[in-house]
Amino acid sequence: MEILLRLFERTLAASFETVFLIGVLLLLTTVLRTKLSSATLHAIWLVFIAKLLLAWLPEPMQRSLRWAALPSLQGGWLDSLRHTEPANLIDSEIFSTNAVHLSSQLVSEGLIQTASHSTNSSEAITQLWLKSALGLWLIGAVVVLIYILIGYLKISGALKAETGLIVPDHINKQLQQLQKQMGIRPRVRIQLSQQTSTPALFGLFKPVVLVPHYMQDQLSEAEWECVLRHELTHFKRMDVQVNLLAVILAAFHWFNPIVWYGLSRMRVQQELACDDSVLQAAPPIKDTYAACIVKMLEIGEKQRMSFVSASFSGYKNQIARRLIMIKNFQAKKKRLTVIGLLVLIATAILTLPSAFAANGGNISVDEYSFQLPAAGDMTTSFGDQTYPNNSNPVLHDGIDIANLEGTAVHAAEGGKIIKAEYHSLTGLTIIIEHNASWKSEYRHLSELNVQLGQVVSSGEQIGFMGSTGQSTGSHLHFSTIHNGKYVDPAPLFKK
Repeated sequence: MEILLRLFERTLAASFETVFLIGVLLLLTTVLRTKLSSATLHAIWLVFIAKLLLAWLPEPMQRSLRWAALPSLQGGWLDSLRHTEPANLIDSEIFSTNAVHLSSQLVSEGLIQTASHSTNSSEAITQLWLKSALGLWLIGAVVVLIYILIGYLKISGALKAETGLIVPDHINKQLQQLQKQMGIRPRVRIQLSQQTSTPALFGLFKPVVLVPHYMQDQLSEAEWECVLRHELTHFKRMDVQVNLLAVILAAFHWFNPIVWYGLSRMRVQQELACDDSVLQAAPPIKDTYAACIVKMLEIGEKQRMSFVSASFSGYKNQIARRLIMIKNFQAKKKRLTVIGLLVLIATAILTLPSAFAANGGNISVDEYSFQLPAAGDMTTSFGDQTYPNNSNPVLHDGIDIANLEGTAVHAAEGGKIIKAEYHSLTGLTIIIEHNASWKSEYRHLSELNVQLGQVVSSGEQIGFMGSTGQSTGSHLHFSTIHNGKYVDPAPLFKK
């Protein structure tokens, strides 16, 4: 459950950021359409896939690449699921050795049980809501993935059943010559098919150039060269593999229509980039190539292919853009290539910025340590505690540091504030996320000096000691959390 919750959180964060990213990419590619090559513009769109891939990276890496954490997730839903059971929260802050009489009175009067019951009900509703959202997200992703898989298998099965359509020898020979000329090993074959109305490259492990069966007698040798060059260029650029990765990642963002719109825009730019690559390799075929695209539109009818295929033709508005690009095509200049590379690097930096910023996520977990968060006497240590009213040991998930109300409380290490709010049991509470593995928690404060999402440095004052929530005297309850579990802070303090 923990892994799925983290993946759900990351996906929501990446999906939220992708909406802004797609807007940036649309603006950038529109402004630079006449300044950069189509191949460079397509490379810029690959940043979109990188953003979708963010949720699947190892946790330390994806956290350093994330723009911002979602407060409603990290400070609320997920913490409510991961937090210690309510019984553990009612620890020595209430049942301390200094206040046994008072704590017994509270228990006998039913005050603690009432607060615990109210908290349990609230957390139960939150947990049910989050688990329902998680289940809905998983079901949607599975349905989309199954739909894509069924479509792929359906086309694969239909292609295997088409055994009566023989490819003319001169077309096979032309394909082999082009593969040799383009430096492609002869593993791509050609097949006449009734499953498509436009030439397309299909298949991951056994790629095949599909050509509508009725086109074999309608294309000249020069036009066949254009078609085959285009599909072989898709193969050389690994566009089918890129499309497969993109659609699998998008399936987990099924709820976000902007992601699917971005995917369609990337596919359009992919076709333009493929056209550009073909013409860069064979400039003399420019006019024939443009005429061939128009001919495909005239003799073919649009038929839906698999999400992971790569085709020669397209919709009318896409073809219009391709023809304009071909008409204005010029061979690459070194200066423009360098400019395009710089734009691509700048785009990646600006859209994945926090990887280049100081962040608590890059601190080594193996050598992690904390400084004392406040001055005072340690009155209760970490570990199981037994209290007069309860014979069963209860985990005291931190240490208690007692001092006068208003004593300054400091961040034990630098990081991001993921919780800064009042809780009925723990009072004014702060949680700092230091990296992917470590968090620290500060309870019963009298006043907060920080806000949710704020980044603090080690030793920075974050609040004042107090006795808010279920507490019997001024103190700080300080906890350290490693990979979602409370651990003893004492051995972690810097010496």
